[in-house]
Amino acid sequence: MEDHTESKDMKDDPNREISATGDIILVVGAPNSEDSQLRLRVQSTILREVSTVFRAMLSPPWVESQGIAAENPKEIQLPEDEPKAMEIVCLALHFRSNLTNPHWLEEQGGQRMLDVAILIEKYDLKASMKFITDTWFRQSMGSIMEESVYRMAAAWILEDDEFFAKYSWIVMITYPGPYAKLLSQEPLRERLPPHIFQFKNIATPTDHPPLLRPTINFCLAI
Repeated sequence: MEDHTESKDMKDDPNREISATGDIILVVGAPNSEDSQLRLRVQSTILREVSTVFRAMLSPPWVESQGIAAENPKEIQLPEDEPKAMEIVCLALHFRSNLTNPHWLEEQGGQRMLDVAILIEKYDLKASMKFITDTWFRQSMGSIMEESVYRMAAAWILEDDEFFAKYSWIVMITYPGPYAKLLSQEPLRERLPPHIFQFKNIATPTDHPPLLRPTINFCLAI
């Protein structure tokens, strides 16, 4: 399997040959956005097999009308999707080798993992991506608190009880500020329901009144 470690030249080039015999090119991201568009050459057969959403997009009569083939790959515009996250998803679905490299996964960061989780949910890929997301969660357990917040949100989206509980605990014991402040960050506010954060009374010494202290409600883990 070919490694897909990103070089400086690749960063400047929007073309990604995920599959050398791919018959479609996913043009991911909005034109002129902060995140540069990427053009991902992939196999339509693989996408149809693993995703009900892609199956609907790439099934007849669209296939026949486009005449897709490796010799003349057709473009599909995905302007609303995050380019780097979609690249990771396609790498995983095409069994590219660097997806088994824990150091490469860890370098992607918590925000990237949240972006990937959003695409996994959108394209109905939870079962197909289960191995790689579990690997990613395990390899990232020692990450800093700021990264753990995003990974907690990713676990929530993927309905992964085990890792949602683990990352929630990390956030609960390490986050220094009010938990409500986390929801001021747009990606978290859009994906985490407010009831994840609740308040409960924490007993204090008798010479002090009880304190209201926020704690994370392990909604999925219980």
